[in-house]
Amino acid sequence: MTCERTPADIPSELALAATYIREVRAGIERIWENVLDWEHLPALHEIYFNHVALIEIGGWGWRVELTKAGTADRRMLLELQIDRAKARYRVRTLAGEGTGTEIWTLLEPLGPQRTAIEVCFYLPEQRPERLAALGEKYRSSYARLWDQDEAMMVRREALLARSRTRSGGSGHR
Repeated sequence: MTCERTPADIPSELALAATYIREVRAGIERIWENVLDWEHLPALHEIYFNHVALIEIGGWGWRVELTKAGTADRRMLLELQIDRAKARYRVRTLAGEGTGTEIWTLLEPLGPQRTAIEVCFYLPEQRPERLAALGEKYRSSYARLWDQDEAMMVRREALLARSRTRSGGSGHR
């Protein structure tokens, strides 16, 4: 699994700032559920986001306006586009801080409750020293975001398993 830069996928004005790779203790179904759940952003990731408002949603993904933690004037317009067939998705910053940034995440199922992820951060920055510094910021932020998401997905899977056991094991007494 590697992020490949192709003209059809990545605009030429963007540069790869960093890559973040890890294994998540959740199946790909839980990950898709998490990715499509735009409402969890300020609830679970309150250190980064204060408020989220849905603008548009469909089978392709969603578009939301986010207010970043700090001040109310730090608004961003984000768009998520999913490609289930290729097990990947892209988040683009359409307006606000980081406009033009594209974050591509590739997913590789490793088992029922294990998925490898590779996140590539493409930024509209050409200065190598600035690109490296921003890339490191994105990498450390995403490590925290994925830690939080993973904990939520593991908990959800445990609750669903308990619910399945109860409903399947309760039978007729």
